[in-house]
Amino acid sequence: MKIYLVGGAVRDRIMGLKSHDRDYVVVGSSIEEMQNKGYILVGKSFPVFIKHGSSDEYALARKEKKIGNKHTDFELIFDSSITLEEDLARRDFTCNAIAYDEESNRYIDCANGLQDIRNKILRHINLHFAEDPLRVIRLCRFVAQLDFDVAPETMELCRKMCAADQLKYLSPERIWNEMQRALQNTRFHRFIETAHECGALKFILPQVEEQYNEISNDFLNCIKNVETENSVVKFAFLLKDLVHSADDIKQICKTLKIQNHYRRFAVFVYTNAHLLENIANLDLKNLLQLIESNKNPEQFENFLAACRGFSSLDAAEFAKVEYKLRRMYSILSDIRAEDMPGFESLPKDASFKDKYLEFKLITLQNKLHSGIL
Repeated sequence: MKIYLVGGAVRDRIMGLKSHDRDYVVVGSSIEEMQNKGYILVGKSFPVFIKHGSSDEYALARKEKKIGNKHTDFELIFDSSITLEEDLARRDFTCNAIAYDEESNRYIDCANGLQDIRNKILRHINLHFAEDPLRVIRLCRFVAQLDFDVAPETMELCRKMCAADQLKYLSPERIWNEMQRALQNTRFHRFIETAHECGALKFILPQVEEQYNEISNDFLNCIKNVETENSVVKFAFLLKDLVHSADDIKQICKTLKIQNHYRRFAVFVYTNAHLLENIANLDLKNLLQLIESNKNPEQFENFLAACRGFSSLDAAEFAKVEYKLRRMYSILSDIRAEDMPGFESLPKDASFKDKYLEFKLITLQNKLHSGIL
């Protein structure tokens, strides 16, 4: 029985990056032996284990055999005879196919992944890559995440996979999962560019692919300017100039089964873009309505990030606008319906919401006149 660190944790270690997940492959063992040694079986489709008090995952070395069109259609072979080299050979890219022996402080690199990491190249290991169409989407995500280029032969293979419509077998959840992870990087524009280049964009966002040649550099630059890890805001900016209505956004989110908070904020940005672009010159009523649409703290921070993305002000000028918005948000957070004059006698019907909003506006106006706001 021998245990090796594998996958992204090894790649990140080589690149000097912090890794959040640590995956290990276990060679020369079995389910029974792992459980006898105190490991807890958690894998459903193949043997994955954890230790008490740790999130690190330990998987038995395995081989895979394609048995269907779906990206999950594999027969898994795992027993004590599977070698480390066989396990590494089933992986996607050379940079992800390096094992690290913690005991001997030694890398096991069967696919020249170390050299590709040094050269910042994404290269498929072998033709088994084509058996899993999800790897095309992962390629686009890794380009954005790692800022790597794609080896010509790998790009050509991905083009052939897309031309053969292999990506149509992917579930919307799988596509969105990779896209969402790409959105969390500063270089999300590279995800879009790579997806277009290899032919995957028509499967991911056909609305974007249809207009890609008409998209100016301003579009991609706009995405670049949105805060680094704010995937919700970046998604909203991605769609705002590429759709013709809020219903288009809803349809995209429905097709990819995207979470509701992404959909809501994308619709908000699309609907209110003209106001967000002019945030520095809006009156209290408009500002109140915008803040009311983003009440919880996370929504409010997304709102500020969107304002920042639209703004043509320099940093110092926008800081003044942001200070005013944060003061308003703080004041509004302290206002309670019970503070309204005659609250007890007010009818709690459909008109109550408008009266409450008017009370908030009057409170803000008073704060402004008194110099507090």
